[in-house]
Amino acid sequence: MVKSQSSYSDYGSSSKEVFVNDQFSNNDNDWYIEETGDFIRRIEGGHLYLESTIDRAKLLSNEYTIDESRNYQIEASLKFITGKVNTGHALLFGKSPDNDFGFYFTGQQSYKISKYEGGYVDYIDFTTNTILSTNGYNKLTLRKVGNQWYFFINEQLVHTMESQTFFGNRIGFQVGGKSIIHVDYLTIHYLPGTSVSGTAKPKIPGSTKTGSTGSGAASYGWIYDKNVSEVMYDEFYSNTNGWGTGVTTDVERKIESGYYFFQTFMESFYSTTIVYEFEKSRNFQLETILKINSGSVSQENGLIWSMENKSSCRFGITRNGEYTIYNMSEGSVEDIKDFTASSAIKKSDFNLLTIRKYDGIYYFFINEQLVHQCNYYPGYGDRIGFLVGKKSSLQIDNLKISYITD
Repeated sequence: MVKSQSSYSDYGSSSKEVFVNDQFSNNDNDWYIEETGDFIRRIEGGHLYLESTIDRAKLLSNEYTIDESRNYQIEASLKFITGKVNTGHALLFGKSPDNDFGFYFTGQQSYKISKYEGGYVDYIDFTTNTILSTNGYNKLTLRKVGNQWYFFINEQLVHTMESQTFFGNRIGFQVGGKSIIHVDYLTIHYLPGTSVSGTAKPKIPGSTKTGSTGSGAASYGWIYDKNVSEVMYDEFYSNTNGWGTGVTTDVERKIESGYYFFQTFMESFYSTTIVYEFEKSRNFQLETILKINSGSVSQENGLIWSMENKSSCRFGITRNGEYTIYNMSEGSVEDIKDFTASSAIKKSDFNLLTIRKYDGIYYFFINEQLVHQCNYYPGYGDRIGFLVGKKSSLQIDNLKISYITD
């Protein structure tokens, strides 16, 4: 299986731009240190020592203004030394004087992700995970790529969600009541994937959280009440998934500025695919956002999945506002839905195409509007990618594969 951008190893040290690297060998970053009272904090032995001597959590933070339009990573290594094993200690980020986001862990191998905004809102309530060490350091990592936050514990992905706007510019730590923790280091890096100016890609369809009318899985917004785990999310800030690139007499393909650009010069259709294995026996969702920049207004461009050799499943749209769903079986067309006009299609803009498989039914959406449903059909193989029409050009913003559980 190829890597997605949710794999910790996708970004090596050579690809990261250092913004903050505090190893706590000194106090050059001017943390507010005080060794008296009910909150003891000091730098010693290459770590930050934090102790709450009362039955209440204590917070220490410092100001670091992160450019939120860029991709970034915040990481710290924390160790529970002694105290209450069921109380939360945290890496805090996006903090203002009153509010913050927190990545918490306990001495009982549990973690949670939440925000405090006049009260706690948990994105993930305390959850046990044996990847956490009870007596050693735990590496907590927040990675922002595109409009997604990825949370890792000891380099293992534990949660993904849409990124949020920071409350403020402070980053720091919380030690639970009557407890001691050590912080080994704090690092902040910028990651590749933004333009030279540092401007992120424009936000385009796929995040309204309204959806179509209807009930159950036939409503796009139904998904937001389900447990969704991403298998792969490629926003084309890099080519970790190994897409075809380069120029030939037939095609030009490149990954640039967070898009996959694909142009054909031939009088025939062309596809670009990768092998990506996922469990098709499970409920899942495939999504892509793409724009047809040129070509015949009546020929389809779109998504290919479950492909093997000359057989594949296809969901395409045209520049004149039609869509089609069909299979290619050893070169022969098997129509699921012949060309049909839909007002959901944006003829000269980006379009969100969604294929949802749930309880034996396929649901097809365009810009969150249901356009077709039918019985699930398994397809042929493990290749997934894109179909480009004759002498056409396609601009692809992302590709996402997710599992759905109740």
